[in-house]
Amino acid sequence: MPKIATLGSALTDVLTKLTSDDVLDQLQLGKGSMTLITADQFAHLSDMLANLPTEVATGGSAANTALCLAHLSDTAQPAATQVAYICKLNSTDRYGQNFLRTFRSAGVDVTVIPSTDKASGVCTSFVSPDGERTLATYLGAACDLQADDLHEGMFAGADIVYIEGYLVSSHALMQRALTLAHQAGAQVCLDMASYNVVEADHDFFHRCVLPQTDIVFANEDEAAAWLPGTPEDALADLAGRCAIAVVKLGAKGAMARRGSETARVEAMPVAKVVDTTAAGDFFAAGFLHAYVRGNGLTACLKAGAACAGNVIQVMGTKLPPEMWDSLKAKLSIQ
Repeated sequence: MPKIATLGSALTDVLTKLTSDDVLDQLQLGKGSMTLITADQFAHLSDMLANLPTEVATGGSAANTALCLAHLSDTAQPAATQVAYICKLNSTDRYGQNFLRTFRSAGVDVTVIPSTDKASGVCTSFVSPDGERTLATYLGAACDLQADDLHEGMFAGADIVYIEGYLVSSHALMQRALTLAHQAGAQVCLDMASYNVVEADHDFFHRCVLPQTDIVFANEDEAAAWLPGTPEDALADLAGRCAIAVVKLGAKGAMARRGSETARVEAMPVAKVVDTTAAGDFFAAGFLHAYVRGNGLTACLKAGAACAGNVIQVMGTKLPPEMWDSLKAKLSIQ
């Protein structure tokens, strides 16, 4: 049974659909970006949200990937994927309790590094009329995840350790995670997270992160932040640094490169894009679901595109059971 361990910030997503992007301007949030906010800023934001319709769902980049992986895998099957998630949250507040209940009921093996002095993190996702999402994140307890919280046994038996790029801002934490993952004999998979994350820590990505990464995911904006030019230029550069590089192109599909091998697929056609939240996270889950079963790049990209294509048709990450069943049947690599 393959095992994928994931590491990231455990958050609750509060999603709100906008009728225009004026709110983003008022809050000085770059459309499509992720911005970290303080407790005071979150309190102000909460006051604004009181006048807007909202939906609540579990979130966090690596958490979304872990949840999707768990739903894709039938644990009764010999080839099922064991999914683990490592995080820091407050298990005594309502957001933390709901997070744990959701993940454990889906079959995710959650390791909680406890925190009691801060509330569980909340990510506010503003969904623009065109479906693009902009994130304002109060990390709360997740912000206290430190290098010393990680120990050798956490990644034991993992074939892949998937790390969300948002953790790059803590250099010591990221370096510790990379070291322990390789000591456990796992491949390291990294999602670049957001173009402003890449811009802020470009040198650290270059010197420390990518040299220790086996599989890297970037969307078109993150690829451009990494290397100005075409997405193909960025793909080639990333593939020269990692065993496998993947660049996601939204409605234009996705492409991957391993050595001299390159593959490209179209995006899954959808009638309407409702919310792009977690599209990249679900793409990564589909790709890895196929990858750990020995599939080639094209099959992995198609699996990723199918997962992304389904989640963008709903608000947040709450796919109904019939959609999960259809998606697993479509992948046919279970």
